[in-house]
Amino acid sequence: MKPIVFENFLPEQIVSLLYNYMIIKGSANKKWSSDPGTSKSLLGYYADPLMETILDMSTSVVEKALNKKLWPSYSYVRIYDKGAELPVHKDREGSEFVLCLGIGGYPNDKPYPLYVGNKDETEDYFYHDNVGNEASLKIEAKLDMLQNNAILFSGQEKMHWRTKCQHDHFISLFMFYVDQDGEHVDQKYDGRTNLGAPSVR
Repeated sequence: MKPIVFENFLPEQIVSLLYNYMIIKGSANKKWSSDPGTSKSLLGYYADPLMETILDMSTSVVEKALNKKLWPSYSYVRIYDKGAELPVHKDREGSEFVLCLGIGGYPNDKPYPLYVGNKDETEDYFYHDNVGNEASLKIEAKLDMLQNNAILFSGQEKMHWRTKCQHDHFISLFMFYVDQDGEHVDQKYDGRTNLGAPSVR
């Protein structure tokens, strides 16, 4: 699928709430990272209840954009600091479709791009995966992520990555969905009994 871009995805007050919530949470506890290693972000959190609420409430918007019935799978929120990155990767089975939302950063008017593409040996652009292996990549979409911009794409079909962050911090929310009629329907709620529950992996 071709990536779909949304501007002003959420009401301004909700985005402001999410940003300030994450700043307070990140400042209060810098040991809450449960990042599995895909990202080199400063902090990460799986299935935060507030982020799972946004995931659930966004389902109908994503369904309309894809013309599919979906199950929400899980959410993952990350705070990138200066020098952090997102190496080249594809997503696992519970991440059939991903909606990445910019929650905000500092400076807030400076974008932090998210790249979407695939391997292509004819291209001159290279970036690395999380173990340092470089790949030649064709960039199919570059979204200059700003606060309240979002991009929807197939996390399993497309490689995606971020180069090193130049912000003091930048916060992104990743929301994952699976097709109700697809091969990953068993990944409803990421195999959990309900949204907000701990990971069963």
